[in-house]
Amino acid sequence: MRIAKRPAEGDVNGAVSHERRAVVATAGDAIPHRDVIVASDAQDGESMSDAISEEHSNTIWNGRLLGTARARWPGWTATPHRCNLRGRSKLCGGEAMSEAAKAVSESPNQASAAKSNQLDPLVFRPEAISAEQLAANEAFRKAVSGGPDWWDMGAAAYREMVASGRGPIPPAPKSQRARTIEIEGKGGHKIGLRAIEPQRGTATGVYMHIHGGGFVFGSSQGADPMLERIAATTGMIATSVEYRLAPENPYPAAWDDCESVAAWLAKNAKSELGAGALTIGGESAGATLAAATLLRMRDRHGYSGFRAANLSYGNYDTSMTPSQALSPERGLLVGKLSIRKFTEAYLPKSVDPRDPDVSPLYARLEKMPPAIFTIGTLDPLLDDSLFMYSRWIAAGNQAELAVYPGAPHVFNMAPMPLAAGANERIDAFLKSALA
Repeated sequence: MRIAKRPAEGDVNGAVSHERRAVVATAGDAIPHRDVIVASDAQDGESMSDAISEEHSNTIWNGRLLGTARARWPGWTATPHRCNLRGRSKLCGGEAMSEAAKAVSESPNQASAAKSNQLDPLVFRPEAISAEQLAANEAFRKAVSGGPDWWDMGAAAYREMVASGRGPIPPAPKSQRARTIEIEGKGGHKIGLRAIEPQRGTATGVYMHIHGGGFVFGSSQGADPMLERIAATTGMIATSVEYRLAPENPYPAAWDDCESVAAWLAKNAKSELGAGALTIGGESAGATLAAATLLRMRDRHGYSGFRAANLSYGNYDTSMTPSQALSPERGLLVGKLSIRKFTEAYLPKSVDPRDPDVSPLYARLEKMPPAIFTIGTLDPLLDDSLFMYSRWIAAGNQAELAVYPGAPHVFNMAPMPLAAGANERIDAFLKSALA
């Protein structure tokens, strides 16, 4: 966590400026599950070590939360879109325009804060990356490198290798509580919807999860640990879509399957599952499909009833954003070369890579639900989340942006220091949408 101010020369973590104070909660530091705070009541001259105490225990693998991150800052309370410091309410990113305008008119200090940059530049600098995260990145690099490239051995053979435990990432444990619901897809084929219910209490809603894997890999069963966690922390029935994979089933197969499931849930969730409130989300390709599904439901079904969207490091521009185009050929798990190979596998040459259906960054984004965009600064898809977050808000929707210094692609699905805080924030966001 950092005090975002104009520091004196050589001063980054010094005392808080009385004239201009802003606190940015970055995961792995204090308050890992909240957005930008536009003002603080820390006393003049109060250092970060004086203001904040924190505890960390954040081990995670395959989406299973094994520990938690906790933080304490005296006098601080917050909700996803309004922050309160010692009783004084301040606006955060994603507030409605009418509230922001009212706040600015009421206070010169708030007017000044509204003009300030809510993104802390320090978060994006190399010095923001902790030694622990650097070590985790190196361990991750060693774990996922050295094997054959999937495009050389073929997608089917690579899937078989991963399923047998010989791949770079161990397969996720299968949940004994999961069941599969069959939903009819376009053309009459069956789509599996894996579902895990909360163990306690009545379900508060349904989370429609869409797994990642570049549209080529992954499965709904692989999401079991994550589904168990979300069911436990949010009270929702956590589901995951078994959509068809490329290259055997290129675009629009995965898109159609996710649309079919969303349409079925919108019509049948209450009667068939006992909970009608819907949320949606995914990671990587799953986030791309989640955004596309929201757009299809709005445009093709007249439905804008999803309460929240959890969009983690998605590819929202198939033609490549600058961060994708400027990334190394072989990055940490994902690089420019693998992005190109995945695109070649799922996208027919006849489809415009900037078609809003495959690149939702170019879509009209009105009437979208509140969303949380999660991204690491070392992810080649960094610009995708930064741009999509901005366009989401510009279309009049609420949004949160969670940026994690030094985090690579799929960091919250791996044993990394920032994983637990990121997942805790996501879970809190989803839960708050049903409150």
